[in-house]
Amino acid sequence: MPKVEIASSLLFLAMTVWGRIHGKELTLLNNYSIMNRELFSGVNQEKESEMVFTKVDRKAPEIMTALATAPVFKKQGRVHARPAVAGENITTTLQSGAQETTNTAKDGDWIVTNPSGEEYAISEAKFLGRYDSTDEQGVYGARAYCRAIRNPFGKPIEIMAEWGEPQTGDENVLIADICDQNGEKRGNEPYLIAAREFAETYKEVEK
Repeated sequence: MPKVEIASSLLFLAMTVWGRIHGKELTLLNNYSIMNRELFSGVNQEKESEMVFTKVDRKAPEIMTALATAPVFKKQGRVHARPAVAGENITTTLQSGAQETTNTAKDGDWIVTNPSGEEYAISEAKFLGRYDSTDEQGVYGARAYCRAIRNPFGKPIEIMAEWGEPQTGDENVLIADICDQNGEKRGNEPYLIAAREFAETYKEVEK
């Protein structure tokens, strides 16, 4: 049995016995539920740190060829965004708690926060090309498109991202490249998007 499950079981037993003795079982079990979620929140991070990532060229022929004919997706919903402070370090952390990549913001960059909470830095030109302002301050509507494929290597990978820092993903990660609504004018700078975040944020464009 994994150490985290043993710890969880012992915690549950101890709190149940104490609660029955003192007549506070329900309150303690509610507290156990909260503590248990906190305990398991680190499991995905631990698994991520134990992954062995295979380094691949983000512009490898099997990636670029597949992206050329991949389905086109449109980003959905709204994001929060703000001008970056030059030199600030942005760590993109996924919902699982895994750290995907880091980036040092440059003068003129924007910091975008997706609905699921992950932050990333992009240049002003890219930001203005992918998002529209709304009637709510600091909130922008997405209008970005990309072509995307499932990780073709079948194992966790690491690429050197366009911004000069490693970016990692598991065997299910998506590899994407920006494009227009017709799938043309590709950026030719593939990047990774975690499967869960991709499914929540992008929708395939109907032909």
